[in-house]
Amino acid sequence: MKTLSPLALIPIYLSIIISLGLNEAYLYRYNQLNLCHSLTTQLSINQLSLRRHEKDYFFRKQQKYLSQWRQRLSQLKQNFSSVSQCFNEGTQSADLIAEGEQRLNGYQTNFMVLVSELDKEDKQSLSMLNNLMSQQEVLEKTTKIEDTNIYAQTLAIRQHLFEYITSEQAISLELLSTNVYELNQWEGISSKLKIELDSYLKQISILKQFVESHQYSHEAGTMGAMRSNIHKLEEIIPALAQIIEQKIDNHHKVRWLLYLIILVSVFATLRIIRRTYIKE
Repeated sequence: MKTLSPLALIPIYLSIIISLGLNEAYLYRYNQLNLCHSLTTQLSINQLSLRRHEKDYFFRKQQKYLSQWRQRLSQLKQNFSSVSQCFNEGTQSADLIAEGEQRLNGYQTNFMVLVSELDKEDKQSLSMLNNLMSQQEVLEKTTKIEDTNIYAQTLAIRQHLFEYITSEQAISLELLSTNVYELNQWEGISSKLKIELDSYLKQISILKQFVESHQYSHEAGTMGAMRSNIHKLEEIIPALAQIIEQKIDNHHKVRWLLYLIILVSVFATLRIIRRTYIKE
């Protein structure tokens, strides 16, 4: 039997090199797709956290929630920048990334406009509340001297005022208005007290009109635009994740094609070896 020719080793080496190269390419691409999937997951987590900080700020109006919102927004923008590298330019996926970044910028602009408006409104509301508290103090001093029965009622009125200050609930303001109005209808009230109660009612009316005129509709104006942008973003992020998952699924199918190529390479190599040997 003849010895194996050195030239016969060439296809053997080639089949090994091709198999290893294809396997490395497969693993490299698979790791890339897994990283992209992790980035889309982080996108979703940061988007949900951003909404939570948004709601916390609007509900409590504390600067720490605004700072947390800004930090989370920065992370979300970095996530979009990283995820954009997972898709080729000119594809539908790249267009989704571009739209997502555009929606996020629009959401940021709308949110900051609302923050500015709320800050201005808070200052105006605080001024009106200060006027009401001054009016309450004057009313208590006057009734304490003139009529103890009416004075007892002013203490109940003060309770509703403090409830509104601490909760900002419309029902507390309505109860305050009702109690002052009913007190103003009492018989035997002096003209001086009537003037002060009329003034009190006027201050309450001004505050009620201010509150009603500055209520935000969830579907209109700046608030509506902000919600529209973030809701669209909430649709885009899962769509990106789904595209990555589909790419990973397709890549798994490539693995079987890779195995077939390796098998064919091994089979071809064995045929070459067999033909190289000449049996006696």
